[in-house]
Amino acid sequence: MRASIAGNSTLGEWLVLGPVMEDPSKIKYEISKIPLFMHIFGAVFCMGCSAIFHLFYVHSPGASQYLSRLDYAGISLLIACSSLSPLYYNYYCEDMHGWRAFYMTTEMTASVLVFIVSLWPKFDKPQYRVLRGTLFVTLGLMAAVPFIHQGYFVDHKLLPQFDLFYWILGGALYIIGATIYMLRIPERLVPHKFDIFVSINS
Repeated sequence: MRASIAGNSTLGEWLVLGPVMEDPSKIKYEISKIPLFMHIFGAVFCMGCSAIFHLFYVHSPGASQYLSRLDYAGISLLIACSSLSPLYYNYYCEDMHGWRAFYMTTEMTASVLVFIVSLWPKFDKPQYRVLRGTLFVTLGLMAAVPFIHQGYFVDHKLLPQFDLFYWILGGALYIIGATIYMLRIPERLVPHKFDIFVSINS
């Protein structure tokens, strides 16, 4: 017997986006939801690790060091999972499956490597702040390559046309945030003035 999720739908049917029309024969593809679930999982994992770190880092120095590394590892997983679903759906055309496999494999491999490095005991030390920022920016830029490829070098008969502006804006904000983190500006210039956001008390 197949596990039932709701009503008469089975697990296999629930994991695809379709059929959504009255006549199933009109639907050419049944599109998997699994990349969307991976995207959500990555976001929940990253935010969960961050929340756990900020809640429990005061427990002990050992806990603080371990949880901070887990927090960094969560970022790499978020980058991987958040690029997975756009890659899967934007490169859904059969003629582009080779590129999709290449980009997904490259991004997942790089993300796993950064995840492993993030758990390195010395990774959370202050002297590796620039290394941390550089790794995450590089990982983010790698995720941008497939969308630049799609936007400028691919026949739009094969791939849907989409506006690159929001991807570029999101990437720019991400890089600006990582740069602020690496340079520790403005708190490095005026210590303790920004322990609480825009606080004027030291």
